[in-house]
Amino acid sequence: MDSDNNNFSDFLQTQYKLVQEKIETDSLSVGNERYLRKQLIGEGSQKQIYQVYDTTCSREIALAVLKGESQEEKAQFMREARITALLQHPNIMPIYETGRDDLGHPYFTMKLGRGDTLQDLLIAQSKMPLQELLALFLKVCEALIYAHSKGILHRDLKPENIYIGQFGEVLLCDWGLANIVFEDCDEKMLDDQDLQDLNLKVSLKGVIKGTPGFIAPEILKDADYSFQSDVYALGSIFYSLLTGKDHSLEKNDSSLVIFHNEDKAIAESLKAICAKALELNKEARYQSVNEMVLDIRAYLNGFAPKAEEASTLTQLKLLYQRNKRVMNTSAFFMLVLISLGISFITSLQHKEKQALSLLNQLKESDLKRQNAEAELIPHYLQKAETAFLEGQPDTALTLAQVCYNFDPQNKQVCDLYGKALMSMQKFADASEILKNINPKMASIALTCTQIKNQQSQTPDQTIALLKAVGVEPENDKAYIYRNILYQEFAKSEPQSKLKLLRSVLMMRNKLSSMNSVLEFKDDAYTIDLSNNPDLKILNVLAKFGPAVVKKFDLSHTQVKSLYSIKNLTIINLHLRHTGKLPLENFNHFYEYLDAEGSQNDFSPFLKNKPVQYLNIHQSPFGNYGVLTTLKKLKTLIVTKGALAQNVRRKLPKDCQVIEK
Repeated sequence: MDSDNNNFSDFLQTQYKLVQEKIETDSLSVGNERYLRKQLIGEGSQKQIYQVYDTTCSREIALAVLKGESQEEKAQFMREARITALLQHPNIMPIYETGRDDLGHPYFTMKLGRGDTLQDLLIAQSKMPLQELLALFLKVCEALIYAHSKGILHRDLKPENIYIGQFGEVLLCDWGLANIVFEDCDEKMLDDQDLQDLNLKVSLKGVIKGTPGFIAPEILKDADYSFQSDVYALGSIFYSLLTGKDHSLEKNDSSLVIFHNEDKAIAESLKAICAKALELNKEARYQSVNEMVLDIRAYLNGFAPKAEEASTLTQLKLLYQRNKRVMNTSAFFMLVLISLGISFITSLQHKEKQALSLLNQLKESDLKRQNAEAELIPHYLQKAETAFLEGQPDTALTLAQVCYNFDPQNKQVCDLYGKALMSMQKFADASEILKNINPKMASIALTCTQIKNQQSQTPDQTIALLKAVGVEPENDKAYIYRNILYQEFAKSEPQSKLKLLRSVLMMRNKLSSMNSVLEFKDDAYTIDLSNNPDLKILNVLAKFGPAVVKKFDLSHTQVKSLYSIKNLTIINLHLRHTGKLPLENFNHFYEYLDAEGSQNDFSPFLKNKPVQYLNIHQSPFGNYGVLTTLKKLKTLIVTKGALAQNVRRKLPKDCQVIEK
């Protein structure tokens, strides 16, 4: 009897849950009943995913709804939607619409997946051919290459976030932990104003996020996210594709990637690619996803990937596999030729003639090889010189060394090789190469060698080296000077960079003294070079960034160009009483712009910018109508009578207008 009562209670509880789920699902109201037949199909820690019917477009789609109520959760949710919507790529989950429902809760809609995740396939241990797995993986890589080109890190790459459709489509999903970085990329996502506002509300800096097994060691140690941390996660996924097992890192592992006896069938090339992607040291890892893709494509095309560092024997085996038919045919003909040769050798009357003919053929072949190499050397030399002039000393050194090894007596080759060595601060080697070719430059290299031997690696040593090299416009010493300076900027700490910056500005502008305030505080620089009437050249700043500069002041200077600050993210810019400047690179998101007395018209470059303070008094401001697009403007300083009333009325209500 008690058993019957318990069964009846369980039945009532089950029915109650079904009714409750129906009420909760039907109560979801989005877009004035545009989306119907809502069915919960997935749930995470922050959001719920529903399958809905879009009455406007007559199709089934997926709808994501935020579970939390805090402002930061809402900002994070909308930030994910904006980032995913801005990433337009065939292998990234497309976002159809973002908005808020009738209760003010944010939501976004996206493509409804009909298939499995990569994790589902791995768990099911489906016997998918290796070629298909690699093709699938390359699509994921292409999506990530595109995201990195926009300055976006995914930060949560794992098989569960890779969707495999019924017809072979591959989509990279779940950008909730994505981060925006200030590194070289084709187009920064923060150029989007809405995303910039959301990014200010959500800070992921210094926070360890992700899934164990896919988190790079530098993240666990220092929360150091970079493009290489995404490469590490790709390596973990690649390991799972090759072995069918999850990748994990033991504390005492001396080698990050462990392949077992059952993995013998995996090609050594693929193991090498996987090991390089999973290097403990991120500097030894692939520096970009594209490098990993190139190695995988090399394997698919029958070549040895760079990561394998294949021996000559391995290279020959791969050459044979790529050209098996041709080489078998060639071997057959070689056997025929050898047979004929043996028959000829047996005939004494033809022996001497045959030997002489073979010797002549060898000489002709060697001569052709030498001629071919000689034709390539001028091409390599030109490439090396271009790299030297364009600030790529490592490339210049590699190419110049190839030319030197072929023709060490060529004076032009020796001269460029020695200067490339100086650019890479290999002064002792440079002095030996240049001593009989360019004695003056060899003497400078010898002086630099002594400086390197006498002083420790400090900004003072670098300054001494630059003074020894000297700088004159558009000559070889200027390029050596620049290459050394850019290398030091790239590896110096902020305080050392500022000390070096002050010295090279004075040297480059031939100043005996200079007014300046150079500081680094709270991860941002202050660079105040105002009131230096003889300051004209800023070229030394070209490789100072990328960096955030909270104040950059060039007031009362004669600076001629701003191109060198294009890698700086400047918040407050002061250009009071400056001369005419080419403004092609004036595309930053300044909050503060003081251009009083400047001879420049900034109006063509301010449309829709987040400027809060703007001083254009006594400046040739050509289009006052652009001021109406500055929605965050708080303070505006103009010349009395210059601002028309119809423009004034359209300014933000809380904007203070000061007329002088």
